[in-house]
Amino acid sequence: MSLIENGIYRIRNGEFPRFVADLVNGVPHGPISAHTEESDNVNDQWRVINVGDGGNQIMLENMAAPGSFALSAQFPDNNLFGSHVQMEWTVVKADYGYYLQTPNGQCVWELPEGADYVQIMVALHTAKNNTKWTFDKV
Repeated sequence: MSLIENGIYRIRNGEFPRFVADLVNGVPHGPISAHTEESDNVNDQWRVINVGDGGNQIMLENMAAPGSFALSAQFPDNNLFGSHVQMEWTVVKADYGYYLQTPNGQCVWELPEGADYVQIMVALHTAKNNTKWTFDKV
């Protein structure tokens, strides 16, 4: 069974729950940043696509830009952005929410500060709440 079922979600930060992952302006290759949730905004809606048999490998496709997936380099301090490249993220259960881990297992999604348009990045795993994410079904 998958940790997160296939479907459309808003991905919310654990430390700054007011902010969700947003493909800025729905631009297919644009930055993925924190944004205050807006009910009519599809830039902050992501299709979870489970891949593999382990139940914890997913791809994230943005609903405002079909064919644009969440991507980042796999080493610390790199920003997330939209891309046609289909990167597989590993979902790891945390005490609250989940970590979204790079394929090499070295980094996780991090929101460095709670403000609109702060770019989400990958960072070394610290287990802090700003690296935890929840998935709210749309």
